Amino acid sequence: MSLIRFYEDKKRYADLINGVIFHGNQIVNENDIEELDSRVVGADEPGGQSEKQFGQVYRDLVRKMIFGMNFVIFIMENQDLVHYAMPIRVIYEEGLTYHRRLEEIQKTHHEKKDLKTGAEFLGGFSKEDRVPAVVSLVIYYGRKPWDGATDLYDLLDMSGIPEEMRSLVNHYPIHILDVYRFEHTEWFRSDIREVFEFIQCANDKGKLKEFVESRKEKLENMEEDACDVIRTITNTKALAFREEQYRTEKGGINMCKGFEDWGKELEEIGFQRGKEFGQRQGLQKASTALFRHGMSVEEVAAVCEISVAQVQTWYNEWKYLHVLTPVT
Repeated sequence: MSLIRFYEDKKRYADLINGVIFHGNQIVNENDIEELDSRVVGADEPGGQSEKQFGQVYRDLVRKMIFGMNFVIFIMENQDLVHYAMPIRVIYEEGLTYHRRLEEIQKTHHEKKDLKTGAEFLGGFSKEDRVPAVVSLVIYYGRKPWDGATDLYDLLDMSGIPEEMRSLVNHYPIHILDVYRFEHTEWFRSDIREVFEFIQCANDKGKLKEFVESRKEKLENMEEDACDVIRTITNTKALAFREEQYRTEKGGINMCKGFEDWGKELEEIGFQRGKEFGQRQGLQKASTALFRHGMSVEEVAAVCEISVAQVQTWYNEWKYLHVLTPVT
């Protein structure tokens, strides 16, 4: 849900389109974008009065993108895992969207009763009628490269099919935005750039440090929903950006301060774990020495001030290694 909320902002939505499709050229602005229902359903009988539905899907985000006197319906789908049947899913969603637009045209003709006879009347669609184009973009946030099909043809079993028949099969390519491997983040003008760049370097401490230093001005006052996306995608749930101590006077989040405190916390956790490990190793060695002197498990537990169960485990290991007879 954090990803959907993030892109619900029209400025970001326009920036995503301009960055990915128009390579940073400012072709679309927020005023060119209108919200559409993410749910789409279709009826059993095109142009009929049946209330039955042949299909219903929910897309992540659907927008009407206006270009002069025309518009495109743009569908966005977010994926954190590879969907190996994605071309079929995209075709289904786009097909239902086209069918819904067809139904709207047919309904208009039915109400106006302007198609009297012939083929147009039977189909409820005139020779001059047109439906808007539908474009889908799959935004993939997975760490491993997308290794699924990007074309319907890749999913088809064409073994033994004559070449003449294969040439008639439509390919239906789909469009994947692979966030981890998108190289031109400079094409974005909104905080999409910071979000994508953080995701790309989250697993490399050196690169992450360089990123924070280079984008410090932006990171010192980030929108809360952008921080939520970063936490969700990178699985850095420990980043407590929502705490009041990280809020800025402008109402944003100081991610730099959050990163700094998070780093200190991780260092402290690492130190404590190392210390506990060292203490544990020391106690185990001490217990082994006491076993050699004939002390019982209960006596060792009392001396070392640890549980009998833990000492029993060490004793069993010691007996197995030195006497080759595990204690039961």
